[in-house]
Amino acid sequence: MKWEQIILFFCIIYCNTLTVSAQNITVDDTYTAQQLVENVLVNSSCATVSGSKASGDNFTPGKKSYGYFTNGGGSFPFTDGVILSTWSSENALGPVILDPISGYSDLGGGDTKWLEDNDLNLILNIKSINATVLEFDFTPLTNFLSFDYIF
Repeated sequence: MKWEQIILFFCIIYCNTLTVSAQNITVDDTYTAQQLVENVLVNSSCATVSGSKASGDNFTPGKKSYGYFTNGGGSFPFTDGVILSTWSSENALGPVILDPISGYSDLGGGDTKWLEDNDLNLILNIKSINATVLEFDFTPLTNFLSFDYIF
């Protein structure tokens, strides 16, 4: 009886791994705020941009919480774009390992060493932590301008 349960367990695990659809992306966190805005986000003659700046993870040496991502062939709905994260942007590659007791990952978010965003705090009347911000000024040169995004 015990062997039957073990075999059944492994069959269930095997079948479930066949139906998993991963979101393959690659992340490059070497881009500057100006490169992300001018070459990725507003790569258009429909607007002029200036004053690009980013803030976020400032305590993990050599890592940024923002970067450029490209679709690695998965079913993710964008081919490329800007990633803003509450931890190192390269951690978006996964896999995310969850704590078996709490069910949450201990890899990102919740670190009080990472300063909040004052504008976000003011608008939502909260005290935020782990906020990554990409700011820029733009002047539209047309009557219509749009951004595609996912939260």
